[in-house]
Amino acid sequence: MKQVFVSHTKKDREFCDVFDNACASAGMRRFNTDFEKIPMPEWETIKKEMNKSIALFLLVGRS
Repeated sequence: MKQVFVSHTKKDREFCDVFDNACASAGMRRFNTDFEKIPMPEWETIKKEMNKSIALFLLVGRS
């Protein structure tokens, strides 16, 4: 399954859920640091997951 990496703030959680459902409908997995068990050091895991992803998204809300 193809993976996308999404960066967001907790304030944008509701939109992230909508985005997650859209990714799932398209057959893609979204890497989400909120739900993943990330071993230390976290930055290495995040960098690895970004490199495995076919796209990177930065979600920015109005807040």
